[in-house]
Amino acid sequence: MDTYEVECMTPWMLNQQIASVVFSCLPEDGPLAVILDGHGQYWPSDAAKYSAMFSQSHSLEGIIARIDDGADPVIGDIDGTAIVASELVTKNGHCGYVVIALDGYTQESAVENIDLVDTILSLMSLVGGLIEKANQMQAVQMKNLNYSRYSEPCFN
Repeated sequence: MDTYEVECMTPWMLNQQIASVVFSCLPEDGPLAVILDGHGQYWPSDAAKYSAMFSQSHSLEGIIARIDDGADPVIGDIDGTAIVASELVTKNGHCGYVVIALDGYTQESAVENIDLVDTILSLMSLVGGLIEKANQMQAVQMKNLNYSRYSEPCFN
C-alpha cells in the first residue's frame, strides 16, 4: 500500500464531515440537502424540512434504488418540489448519496437546468474528495511524527 493511500476514516465519518462543510454554506431558507450512507444513516441540512418532506409515504429508498440501477442523477417530484439525487463518490469510492430538494422548482424546471444541478452535485463530491485528501494527509503527518518521536537520533 502506498504511504499516501492511507485509509484513515470510515465513510460514515467522511459523510458527517461533508455534511458539516456543505451545510454551513447553505442559506437558512435554502434548499434541503440530505446526505445518506446507504445503511440508514442520514444527515439533513434541516431536520424539520426533512421530516415533513420524507415522511413514511415518501421514502428515499426508491430514489436510492434508481441510482443503484444506473440512473444518475435522478430527478423526481414530491408534492410539487423537485428532488435531485446522485451518488456521492470520492477517489476512494462510494460514500453514499446526496439528495437536494429544490423548493419552488418543478421536475420540468430541474430538467431544464440539469447542467447547473449536475454541477452542484459534482461539487459535493469534490468537497468530499478534498476532505478525504486532507484527512489522508493528516494521517500521514501523524504517522511520521509518531515515527520520528520513537526513532533514535543520528549523531555523526
